[in-house]
Amino acid sequence: MGVVFLGSEFDSNAWELAARIKGQVKGVRPVRLEDPNGLLGISDEDVILWVARGVGQPEIMKPDELRRRNDSGLHAFGLVEFLVKMEKIGRAKGVSIILVPEQSDEDDISSIGEMLQK
Repeated sequence: MGVVFLGSEFDSNAWELAARIKGQVKGVRPVRLEDPNGLLGISDEDVILWVARGVGQPEIMKPDELRRRNDSGLHAFGLVEFLVKMEKIGRAKGVSIILVPEQSDEDDISSIGEMLQK
């Protein structure tokens, strides 16, 4: 399973989280992306970790669920629309997104680890 950490080069929270999860969860192959074009090769079994403002605790959802949320902070890079379109053409059908609080603590890391192992 690949775990895609989406964020800009300035998103130190995402990269710090990537290093912490890689060290604690076996089988994680982190992939760093800065825009959705890198998702063209995403596998149906990959998971996207998205460090986002306004998220209180880690939560997992499918792209169409995320699309229904009314939170403009979660639509950076047009990621949601991009993934929904990929699903419509038969690609990335099993992709899940784990929304992660900007300031994640060890309990959050444990929760994410449990989500990834399911």
